Formats: sequence, C-alpha cells, structure tokens
Amino acid sequence: MTGVQTCALPISLYPAVKIVDEGRFRTDFDRLLQRNSRMPGILALDTRSMIAGNYAARRDLMTLVNQYGKDVVKSVMIMMLHKTSEMFGARLKQLPIGTFRSREWNEIGGAAPELQDEVYEVQCTMTNTGQKLIFDFSGTSPQCTGFANCGIGGLRSGVIAGFMEPIAYDIPWNAGILVNVEIISQEGTLNNPTYPAAVSDGITEGAIVTAAASSGAVCQMLLGSEEFREKTLVTSGANFLGNTLGGLDEHGQMWGTLLMDVIGMTATPTAVSDAKDITGSGGIPYTQFSNVETNELHYPILYLYRRLGRDSWGHGYRRGGRAIELAFKPHRTGAIYMLLWNHGAEFATGGIAGGLSASAVRFKLARGTPIDQLLTEGKVPHSIDEFECTPLAAKGENLLLPADIIYFGVPGSAGYGDPIRREPERVLADVQAGILTTGEAHRFYGVVLTDDGRRVDQAATDEERARINEQRLLFGRFPDEWERMVPPEEEVPRPSRPERRPAENGWRELFKVGMGIKVFRDPEGKGWFACAECGHLYCPADEDPKWRSLLRIGNLNDFSHPTAQMTRVEKPRFFQRQFYCPGCGLMWTNELARADDSILRQFEYDAQWLANL
Repeated sequence: MTGVQTCALPISLYPAVKIVDEGRFRTDFDRLLQRNSRMPGILALDTRSMIAGNYAARRDLMTLVNQYGKDVVKSVMIMMLHKTSEMFGARLKQLPIGTFRSREWNEIGGAAPELQDEVYEVQCTMTNTGQKLIFDFSGTSPQCTGFANCGIGGLRSGVIAGFMEPIAYDIPWNAGILVNVEIISQEGTLNNPTYPAAVSDGITEGAIVTAAASSGAVCQMLLGSEEFREKTLVTSGANFLGNTLGGLDEHGQMWGTLLMDVIGMTATPTAVSDAKDITGSGGIPYTQFSNVETNELHYPILYLYRRLGRDSWGHGYRRGGRAIELAFKPHRTGAIYMLLWNHGAEFATGGIAGGLSASAVRFKLARGTPIDQLLTEGKVPHSIDEFECTPLAAKGENLLLPADIIYFGVPGSAGYGDPIRREPERVLADVQAGILTTGEAHRFYGVVLTDDGRRVDQAATDEERARINEQRLLFGRFPDEWERMVPPEEEVPRPSRPERRPAENGWRELFKVGMGIKVFRDPEGKGWFACAECGHLYCPADEDPKWRSLLRIGNLNDFSHPTAQMTRVEKPRFFQRQFYCPGCGLMWTNELARADDSILRQFEYDAQWLANL
C-alpha cells in the first residue's frame, strides 16, 4: 500500500509472551493480567473467548487437512484468492471509471479542555481505474494530541469497511480482494499517526471517520450505476456512541461496561427503496446486543425505555432508516462515572443525491429529576424531553447521580433524493405509521394532509411544492456570487430568474447520476451534464456541475434535520450547502462544510471511459 508505513515502538509495557504455550494455558500470566485490571472477571472471559476462537478455527482447519491433505487444502486456498481477485476486478470494470471524493470530520480531540475546540478532517479521493481502487487520503488533518487518532490497522479496516459491503456483497471476502486495492496516506496524519500519538479511541474515531469518508467516495461512484444505486449504496452506521460506565454496585463491588446497545445503527436507502431500520454497525451487517433485563441484572442501571428513534432518520425521496434510542438512570448505587468518546454531536452526516441528513449523535442529561417519585406512582416518562435536559458534547466526563437520567440517541441514516419529489402517498403512510408528524410532512416534503390527517390534499400539496421550488430559484445564488459561504442574515431575492438552457435534440443520453444529473454526449463526441428532470444544461462533463447550480446555505437544524446539530448551536462552525437546478429547482446534491471549505467536486469521470460508452 503506497505511502503507508508502520512504526516500531521503542518501549513496551510487557515483553511478548504466549498465554498458551505448546498447548498449555499459562495461568501465571493470566493471573498477572487480571491483577492489573479493574474488571478481572470480564478480562478473564475475553481472554478465554479469544483462545476458544483460535482453538475452534484450528480444529476446523485440521478437519479439512485430515480429510483432504494439506496440499489440496493449500491449493484450494490459493485458487480461492485468485478467483476472488478476478471477480472483484471484473466488478470494478462494471462500475463508473473516474475519481470520486468525500470528506468527513471528527470534532474534539479528547476530554482535556484544550482539545474541546479541535476539528479534524479526513479527505478521501478514490479512483477506480477499472483494475483497482485507489484510496488517497492526502489532505487529511495532522494527527491530534488527544486520543482520536487511529493506527495503520484502523486506516486499512476503515477503507475495507467502506467498500466491501456495497461493492463486494456477493464476492467471497478474503485477501484476494486486496490485490485490487491501493491506499495512499501520509505519516503524521489522523489515520496514519507516528509515535507517540495516542490511538486508544482509534477504532471508534479515526477508523470510523475513515470508513465514512471511504464509503462516501464509493457512494459517489455507485450513484452513476443504475444497478448499484438501486441495490446498495453505503455501509451501515457512521457513528459509534462510545461510552464507558463504571463505579461501585449495591454490594460495593467495582463494575464497568460499555453499553453495546448503540450498535443499533442503520444502513442507507437506495434509489428505489426506503432504508431498513437497525441493520448493524459499519462493516458488521447485523445487530446483536444484550437484552435490557440482562444489562439491568449485571449493572446498577434502570432503563426507562429502549426503542426505535422516531425522528432519528433523514428525509428524502427515499427516506432513511430508524436507529435505536434509550434512556436510563443509576439504580441502587450512589453514582455512575460516565465517559463519552465519539464524534458527530456537532454535525450530522450529509444526505445522498439531494437527500437530507439524519440526526446528529444525541446525548442528553437531565439532572435532579423526580424520577423515583414518578416510578413510585406508576408513571414512566416517555421522553427525556419531559424534563429540563442539556445536550452533551461528543467527548467528556460526567458523574451520574441517582436522580439523573441519561439519553443516548443513535443517528439514523440520511435520505436519498429530493424530499419534495417523494410520492405523497408514501409521506401519508409514514404519518399514519407514527414516524412522521403532519408538520414534518409539510415542512420537509411539501405534503399537505386533510384536517383529519387521513388523506393527501393534492391541490394544496401541488401548490406548496411549487412554492418551495420557487423559493429555491428565488433565493439561490451561483457559487461564485457568494462572498463568504455562511448563512446570510437575510436572504435577498435574485433580480431575475436564471435562464433555462435545455440540451439539444439529437444528443445521446449515456447514464444518470443519482436522481438529479444525466450525462449526455453531443454529436461532436463531447460529454455534458444536464438536469435529469427538466433537461437544463449545466456544463461540459469535465467541469463540476455544482458551480453551475444555484446554492443556498443554512444552519443544519434549519436546512436538514431539526437535531442535525446538538452542540455549538449558538455559534455553529458547520453549515448545509444545498445545490439546485437553475431550471426547475430540483435539489440534486448537498454537502456539509465550514465557511472556508472549498466546494467538493464529488465525481469526475474518466474522459476515455466516457468516450467509449
């Protein structure tokens, strides 16, 4: 992998030892490890489960060797690697050839006060050559002085998690795929740090942000393929709500845990279907976590609820999926120490092809509530918002007291496509299912229901959607007309509506990108981008159509999702940029960005590939 090097650490706490030596379990070293742990029982179980896994793998492998012989088994393994590499190479030839970009952020470097204002960016430029995928992370922020870096393993696993599910879902997952993958990264960056950078939170920080940036670039490539945008887009989950809980239980015994409920994440929608609810975490396409009763049995906590978050998902032509939310309190203990270590409370992951983002990471803390009295009276709160509560930052420490309630809200998935193009009947069905209010149907989808909420008022809906389109055309400005890319204090109408430029007759349509862009070839063989809805001509295919689109910029909670930003709301650093067709107002893409971030060119197709279509 080009540009990636590991570093040798000059010191080690323990010398390399074998906990199982020639088949004998080293009880002396096992005791040493347990004596140095605050949770020796859990550590002992972890150690023994890993050993059991190795024994099971060895047993199964030896069964094959004994049945077929080592030469046959080795030959089959080599054949599988070659076959997988051939299959993956053939898959890359099916996909659009070109360069595709994405960027993601991680706020706050650690719990220390001096790290609270830090923001780290991961840039991913992915090129599909038709023979290999090249992931280039040039431009990624320097390594942080906190614990949010990830090592080489996190970089590699982030890349693999970013493309394996959406591209190789029907191909055997083995090292043969990696022959067709190259990673470019510079030492001393967030996902390729050098000693003595801290990487203790690397998996849920640097690695997940790397996976999100990688899958974002992959998604831009798949949007140009009808087969793949209708089948699969990106992996499950872009945020892991890292949490460490601990203290003394009612017996005075030390306890600690990480609540794995938070892997109740969800994948994105496709071009033809809404997202499924709770599909697992990134790279792990299933969900498995403890029952509420099991956690309450082992730890001094009492759940008030654990359920699908009604409003965690993003709006779009195809809506996002719902993730899990939960609230609990300390139970039969004086206090619980809580450490949060994650990202995404200040901003939400952006939408797809004009869809809107889902919620941000949501932590809320309600102090000194009358919860014990309410439970005594048989009253169970339905929401933490029934109490005065405070949003918490993505990283930090808190001490939970018996009357406190803590809420974890996992972000759902973002939407796909312009929300006001969603069929009104689907919007009505969401309202009737209880996952959308009539107010949200009106605000995000431009759908007006009858007074009884049972039917769509089609005339009023058509009028409202026309009004939203007109607002886009009236207040949108071309990117080069913006002096600074921040929300204006007051939107000023354009002096005149942009002129619509239709594609010429006789031009050949090559393919569609998402639901908003079509690629044409003119009679002279030159490629062009045009609106997929009204045919407005943006620009030649070697330019970025964003620069020929109308742009509006707004605060995240106003322009995307009501809880797309939970912290720094008064002085936001991130904004939503929405890009519209100047001819019809279709929102074909959007991006999360800070004021000084350049407009991201998301796709750049290979000229020779276009010429050969």
